[in-house]
Amino acid sequence: MARVTTAEPARRSEAGSTLHLVATAIVVAVAAAAPLPYGSVDDVWVATWCLPLAVSLVLFDLRRVTAVHAAMLVVAVALIGATVLAAALQSVPAAGFPAAPVWAEAERLLGQPLRQTVSVDPAKTQAALCRPILMALAFGCAFLAATERDGAAILMSGIRWIVAVLALYGLAAHLLDPDSLLGIEKFAYREDLTATFVNRNTAATFIGTGLILWTARLTDQLDRRVPRSAAGPRDFGAALLNAPPLTLVAALACTFLCLAALLMTKSRAGILLSMGGAVTVAALCLRHRAPGYLAVFGGVGGLVLVGAVLLELLGGAVAGRIGGQGLIDESRLAAYGTALDMIRAAPWFGSGLGTFADVFPAHRPAGMSTSGIWDRAHDIPLEIAAELGIPFAALVVLVFVAALAKLLHGGLTRRRDADIPIAAFGVGLLGCLHALVDFSAQIPGFGAVWMAVLGCGLAQSVRRPAPVAQTTSRWAGTGLDVGRRVPAVSA
Repeated sequence: MARVTTAEPARRSEAGSTLHLVATAIVVAVAAAAPLPYGSVDDVWVATWCLPLAVSLVLFDLRRVTAVHAAMLVVAVALIGATVLAAALQSVPAAGFPAAPVWAEAERLLGQPLRQTVSVDPAKTQAALCRPILMALAFGCAFLAATERDGAAILMSGIRWIVAVLALYGLAAHLLDPDSLLGIEKFAYREDLTATFVNRNTAATFIGTGLILWTARLTDQLDRRVPRSAAGPRDFGAALLNAPPLTLVAALACTFLCLAALLMTKSRAGILLSMGGAVTVAALCLRHRAPGYLAVFGGVGGLVLVGAVLLELLGGAVAGRIGGQGLIDESRLAAYGTALDMIRAAPWFGSGLGTFADVFPAHRPAGMSTSGIWDRAHDIPLEIAAELGIPFAALVVLVFVAALAKLLHGGLTRRRDADIPIAAFGVGLLGCLHALVDFSAQIPGFGAVWMAVLGCGLAQSVRRPAPVAQTTSRWAGTGLDVGRRVPAVSA
């Protein structure tokens, strides 16, 4: 009978950790690559990023997955499964659901029977599944990577630096060659920074994600450097000026880099929500230093005032757009009304996933401006309700509200690394609120990164005992600054 030595479990553990690191690196690589080809709006790129993420799923070490983690994964799998099932039922004739009225009209005009479905374009509905699948893979892979503490730190650090580098590129490209986008002449937003994206609003939410992540990093570094007994403004100023460590300097520089790039996008909602998210994250990270909630709210008010001054000084064009056009233009309000008409026409089963652009012209009011092509509702919950029905839209909203609540609860109750779920909460809040006025989360180059941050934060929102007490990370010295282990306590 073969003897099992004590070295074999150790070797298996080390091999599992190495594969986990490789899988985490794949997720970071996809997050870095997805924004590059114009936000990966082409389905070819979406399929390209799905492949490595699917491969990484089999490489993760699952020994750190708890029952709570498993429950979260079940919800995520159920949601993407429901999306696939809904799209399939919409695409199959005689599925037991009422067909779209346009099929009866087509039969009358053609004088022959047709294969009637809920979707007005079954082929487009099936093709539209690729983007939700990419988002689900990005979420699931990031979630599994972040069940291991070092994996979470590597992932968040990688995404922070990815956004900072692309923000720097966006600034350089806008200053040196503002009329081109990755070597191709711009057809819109010539005066606005868009980085590698076509739309300035998507660029704003992407760079705003970096602003929030770097703000969380900066406040966490300040929190660690300033003693709890001395938490006044002078103490924080001294921490920044008195021989600050490289990590603190980098966090401060990247925070202002992202802020400068964000303001140059001139996106109204993107800038306001990103700055609001950064302020919220800073207040949450430093909440324990305030003598009470009144002091916290006072600090938040002060940060908002600083943000307003910066907006006026550095983002005068944005303030001008808000003053001249308001926060939402009339055409967008008309589009919302049209989307509501679409929902009333098919409230339970929708018109078919991915068919908004096909159905919109039939409901478009005569008085609406003819400029632009409304291929999206500029309100993701409304678009989901129009395409998949009100019940499905309500389910999606419920899941994301629950996710934000879990992130906030995790950030407020964790004893260590609370900055990860707090930062993810800020990023999640940015994406969810911006989804009410635009479609940035539907662009794969941003959506995949956004879902990865949410997955990482949710995995780290779970409190559990630390199994090992050690003072350094096994990835120490890699330059990723993830060595933050402390003696074993409840997380």
